[in-house]
Amino acid sequence: MFRIESVRSPRCELHFGRRKQGDNHVSVITGPNGSGKTEILTTLANWFRNQGHRRHSSNTSVSWVSGGASNFGVPSRVIAQTFSPFSRFAAPRNVNLTLLDIYADDARDTGIYRSVGINRMTRGMSSTLSKRTLERGIFQLTESPEHARTLGHVLYELGFLDRITLSYRQNALGLEAYNAYSSGLLGDFVSRATSRPRIKSPLMREVEREGLADVTRLLESAFDLLREHMRQSIFEFTFDFAHARASEDFAVLQALTLLRRLNLLHLESCKVTSIHSGKPLDLADASSGQQQMLCSLVGLLSELRDDSLVLIDEPELSLHPTWQMTFLDRLKVLLRQVRGCHIILATHSPLIVQSALRANLEVLQLYDDFEGAPADVSRQYGERASVESTLLDVFGTPVTDSVYLSNEVFDIVTGAESGGATSRNAARARLRKLQTLYSRQETRANPGDLNIIEKALQLVSAADDEEAIPDVK
Repeated sequence: MFRIESVRSPRCELHFGRRKQGDNHVSVITGPNGSGKTEILTTLANWFRNQGHRRHSSNTSVSWVSGGASNFGVPSRVIAQTFSPFSRFAAPRNVNLTLLDIYADDARDTGIYRSVGINRMTRGMSSTLSKRTLERGIFQLTESPEHARTLGHVLYELGFLDRITLSYRQNALGLEAYNAYSSGLLGDFVSRATSRPRIKSPLMREVEREGLADVTRLLESAFDLLREHMRQSIFEFTFDFAHARASEDFAVLQALTLLRRLNLLHLESCKVTSIHSGKPLDLADASSGQQQMLCSLVGLLSELRDDSLVLIDEPELSLHPTWQMTFLDRLKVLLRQVRGCHIILATHSPLIVQSALRANLEVLQLYDDFEGAPADVSRQYGERASVESTLLDVFGTPVTDSVYLSNEVFDIVTGAESGGATSRNAARARLRKLQTLYSRQETRANPGDLNIIEKALQLVSAADDEEAIPDVK
């Protein structure tokens, strides 16, 4: 089990509790803009990304538990995810693996830090990034049939059939390479292609690092697998998550991804099929919310391992309110495949926070003074959590002309009248907090809301006065 206990960033400090969600720990952080939510996540990401590379800053610190020991060992993976164009997550370190290392020798250990989505080196979210995120995710999932079937379930919940089709197009260089392979002259092609006076191509860089003979053998193996496909200028590869043939599909997708990364193929499209219409949907034509949800879930599932630290910043971006409400449910489906992970989300979405409260997850608040604490939501966990109560208690944002306020005030007054002095003091404190929130200028509260609160305070005070008057007979 890996779990973060506390983190101190340059501006703020936050301590985590021990509430678990099944075999994993999920924490949700919220707070106003500028309170330090993203800074907390990037501090954690950089702390483990930089392990063994450089000393940590003196104004940051992280405390964690791994396998029952404090500050010993590291998570198996650190997965940082955001789709914000203002991402502050760093890119993964370049560990200088060649394509021959990755594809021929099956060596994929690129360090524990992974970036899924946008990082500081990414130019922004685009259909190309979405397609490649899905391609990479499916590539990794082909090694794990159980994970692949889980993604099939998630696709179904999103309204798609449990399969994805990748379409590739040969470019001129790729066609030349395949014709040379067919003629038994692949080595001559590689030699010519890497001696042309041009900006260094991926193929040229690979030959410089690994040698002509090894790269030629690797290409030959790829073309052997793809012989039937390569006779067409555009061809498709469909991965069926319900009937995953892991070893066969992995080998084909491995070869396709290799040729794309050597600029011999172009990833033309990535398609999912609607359950309702039966029509394929190209990811390039999907809404930004559909692209983000697919990339988020595929990316996370493909990288998750037991004892991972997962950092998700603003998962609500571009998502319809319905998908915000169900985001944590879909994340929970992914987490069934792993144990001992700590997932930390930073969000402004009251719908995600409401879902967290209903699931009894840990909700933490950061404030304008950069202090963090558990959210004051003792009455809101479980089925009592509503969007209005979450906006009020977690975000400090009252909804004006709200039935919730009337019901809340009624419950407070009823509790004060039926209880003793302690109950009345608690009721008075709660009402004064509501009065402060509804009095703020930016709230623009209806005068009737403040009137309800003020009358309630008078009723509680009247109850105090009645108890103070002795019963004279």
